[in-house]
Amino acid sequence: MAVQKSVEMTRDKLIDSLSQPGTQPREDGSMVSAPGSPPAMQTGDLMRSVFTRSAGSRHTLGVTMPYARFLEYGTGDMAARPFLHRMGGEWKSTLISLLRSK
Repeated sequence: MAVQKSVEMTRDKLIDSLSQPGTQPREDGSMVSAPGSPPAMQTGDLMRSVFTRSAGSRHTLGVTMPYARFLEYGTGDMAARPFLHRMGGEWKSTLISLLRSK
């Protein structure tokens, strides 16, 4: 149960990071995130696609939007706006300690 709670907390933190406005203006006047920062919210679709799934001792955190991988890893024309790996890194030690305590 503690692992599930940690996964849910990570999900909530990820959703919070994806709900932030951008900090850099584009030519069209919209605001975007800086390279290396989590993507700024434009439509909210990415944020709404965050999910967690648990089956026994297996817990999954992810997103369903097809363009998420381009934001996470970047493209030839756009620098990465990592958000999933950042969450994993922040909670990795917590998850490992919870798993070891079982």
